[in-house]
This record gives sequence, structure tokens and C-alpha cells, in this order.
Amino acid sequence: MVTHEEFLEVFADWAGRNEQTHHCTLARRGATVVGMAWLAVLPRVPSARALVRASGDVQSVYVVPHERNAGIGGRMLAAVLERAFTAGLERVTVHSTPGRSPLTPGRGSRRPTGCCRRATTGKRALFPERTNGPGTLGAIVRSGHSRVR
Repeated sequence: MVTHEEFLEVFADWAGRNEQTHHCTLARRGATVVGMAWLAVLPRVPSARALVRASGDVQSVYVVPHERNAGIGGRMLAAVLERAFTAGLERVTVHSTPGRSPLTPGRGSRRPTGCCRRATTGKRALFPERTNGPGTLGAIVRSGHSRVR
């Protein structure tokens, strides 16, 4: 096990080295970061229909313990998927790790597994609904790469 300080140093270095392929979505309450979700963008094999293709993989969704079970993870995942499909990714894989807190039904999310495709392809997105407005998580979830320090 590493110390908190060692982890922050290694994590910040990793985020800087991988900023071209890994994109972070942050959830904030005021100026405080309460969650993060990471999308890895990976090139795909060219096809006759599209010579340049990419897919995504949600590699981490983390919410600080005292903010869990309020739908923050689900809202971040929805923001990650919206960002991925807006960027033109054909599909995004999402897996929930056994033993971790699942994204729970009834809290603004569903337990994710498998693969999601763009809604424009006629396939259903994993999180098609939106909840925005004052006091909702839509008001505090922000997308964008951010170095963690």
C-alpha cells in the first residue's frame, strides 16, 4: 500500500502522460471535487465504411464515500457517455468491478455492464435521461480533462 501523497504524485504524473487518450469528467460541490470518471479513447481497426474509427472504455468511476448513493456516479457516467458519442465514438464499454459500490437503480443510475452504442445508430444509450436544473447533479457535473494535484 502506498501513502496518500505517493498516490497523488503518481496519479498526477499518469494523468499528464495520458491526457491525449484518457479524459476525466469531474463532479464538484462548489470548488470541491467529489467524484471523477475516466474515459479511455482507443483507435479501432479501419472498416470499408469508416477508415478512422475509435471506441471508448470507462476505466474508473469514483465518488468520495460521503457523497455516495446520491446518483453522482450515474450522472458522471451519463456525462462520459454523452461526451464519447458527441466525439463520434462508435461504442463505449462499461464494466462494474465486483466488490465495489455498484451504480444503484433508483438513485439516478443503473448498474452498467457490457457495451453502449450511440443513440443515433438506433441503439439505446445506457443513460438516455437527463436531469438538469438548480440543486440537481446536472448543475455540478463538469466534463474536461483536469490534472489531479
